[in-house]
Amino acid sequence: MTSAYVRIGYLKEFPNDDVTFLVDKLNWLSDVCNRYPTIDTYAKILFSSNEIKEYRNLKKALSVFFILIQIRNPHDPRYDGWFASITDNEGNLPSNMAVISWNYDMQMELAYRNYVSHFSFNEIWGQIFHFQDKGFVVASNPKGDTNFTFTKLNGTAFFYKQNEMNKSRPTYSFLLDKSTKSEVISYLRTITNTIDESTLCNDLSFVWEDCHSKEAFWKSLTNRICDAEILVVIGYSFPFVNRQMDNKLFDLMANLKKVYVQDINANNLIEILKQRKSLSNKIVEMVPITNINQFFIPQEFD
Repeated sequence: MTSAYVRIGYLKEFPNDDVTFLVDKLNWLSDVCNRYPTIDTYAKILFSSNEIKEYRNLKKALSVFFILIQIRNPHDPRYDGWFASITDNEGNLPSNMAVISWNYDMQMELAYRNYVSHFSFNEIWGQIFHFQDKGFVVASNPKGDTNFTFTKLNGTAFFYKQNEMNKSRPTYSFLLDKSTKSEVISYLRTITNTIDESTLCNDLSFVWEDCHSKEAFWKSLTNRICDAEILVVIGYSFPFVNRQMDNKLFDLMANLKKVYVQDINANNLIEILKQRKSLSNKIVEMVPITNINQFFIPQEFD
C-alpha cells in the first residue's frame, strides 16, 4: 500500500524535490493503513488515548491525500448517473430523499457541479452546502423549494482559516478548481507546515468529537429521517467502532420497513446489520444488492 500512495499520478508531474514533504506524509499514512483494519480505528485509538498531536496529524494527512486524489481524479462517475436519475428536468433535487454520509471526501459536491457549473466551490459551499458547525454539514436544494438534505457525519477533508469559520469556510477549497501545479504545491506546503490549529483548521471532524452545536445538528437530522421507511446503504461496512452512532441513526428511523444493502459482500453485511441492537426489536426487510456498477435507486423512489 505504501507504493500505491507514493505513486499518485498527480505527484509524478512534479519535480521530486517539490513533493518530498508530501511523499513523507503519505508514506506515513500508508503505514498506518497497513497496521490497522480501518483508518477510523486508528483515529479512535488516538482520540481515546488523548494523543492530540498525532490525531491532528492523521486528519491532516488524510485531508491532503483526498485533496490530491480528487484533483487528479475528480469523482466517481456513478455519482453522475445517480444525480441524473434523481433530479427532474429543471435540475431540482427530490424532496423525499435524504442522504447521510460517513465519507469525508467531496465526491457529492464535485459531481453536483455539473448542474451548477458556473458556481465556484466557494459559492457551492456558501449557497448550497450550509455548514452548521465543524464536522456537520447540511445541504439543501439551491432553489430552496425542496427538503432534500445531505448530511456529512465526519465533515469534509479540506481546510479553512479560523477567522473565516462563519464565512462558509472557503479557504483552500479552490484547490479542486483549476489551480496550477505551483498553486497546489504552495498551498499544500502551507497546510502541512502549519502547526497552530487556531489559525488553520481542518474541517475533517470525526463524529465522536464533541461539538457545541450537536443539539441543533441532531434536531435537523431527526426532522429529516424520522419518517423514513426505506433505507439504501451503499458501500458501508458497519464497522464496530461506529456502532453507537449507527444505533442512534436507526433509532431515529422508527418507521423503517426495508433496508437495501449495496455491496459486493452485501449478504455478509446484512448479517452484521441484523446484530445491531437498534434493529433487534424491529421487523425490517433486508435486501442484498451485489451489482455495484451504479448506485442503487429503489423502486419505491418512483
